[in-house]
Amino acid sequence: TGHTSRPGIFASGDVVNGGTDSKIVISDSTVGIVKNESTGTVAVLGNSKYNDTENDEGGTIYIEGQEEASIEAVNTTTFKQYYSLQEAINEAEDGETIRLVNDVILDVPDGTSENTGAINISGKNITIDGNGKTITAGNGFSMKEQWEMVNGKYHMINIMGGSNVTIKNLTVNGGWNAEEDSNAASGSAARSGINVYT
Repeated sequence: TGHTSRPGIFASGDVVNGGTDSKIVISDSTVGIVKNESTGTVAVLGNSKYNDTENDEGGTIYIEGQEEASIEAVNTTTFKQYYSLQEAINEAEDGETIRLVNDVILDVPDGTSENTGAINISGKNITIDGNGKTITAGNGFSMKEQWEMVNGKYHMINIMGGSNVTIKNLTVNGGWNAEEDSNAASGSAARSGINVYT
C-alpha cells in the first residue's frame, strides 16, 4: 500500500487511511484506490491521479476541484467542506485558512443589524484565500439616505473584534443597480466590500 503526503511521490498501490481521526494528504501524486477506513480525512490535491475511492466508515474524502456547486468553501487544515462561508469562518481555528471553491452570491441574513456585515468576522486570526473567486452582493443590500448621501446599509465582509485576517486572491463585487440621480435610495448596493473595525 502506498501512502504519500509529499508532492512528487508516485505510488502504484492503494492509499489507505486506517487511523482514527487521522489525516492523509495526497498532493501531485499517482496512486491506486484511495480508501478511507476511518472517521478521519483523506485529501487528494493538485494534479493527483487515482483509480477510485472507497469510504467505509463515514470519514471524509476530499477531492480538490470536484466540489459540489453549492459548496462555498473548504478549510485547508481539516478539509471540511462548507455550504456557507460564514459557517466556515465561525468554525476556523487560529492560523487556519478558509479557501473559496466556487463563486459566492452573498445575501444579507435576516435580522442583520445596519452597519454590520452579511459576513462578520470577530476575534479570528485566519486567512481567507479567495482562490481567484468572486463574492457578489445578492439580496438584501438595501440603501438609505444619510447626511445628504446615499449609502448601503450593510457591508459585505465586516472584520472586527481584534481580528487579524489575511484576505488574498479574492474579488468582492458590492453591486449598484440604481440610476445615478433617480431614487437611488431604492437601489441595492453594499456599504463597502470589506470593512475593518478592530
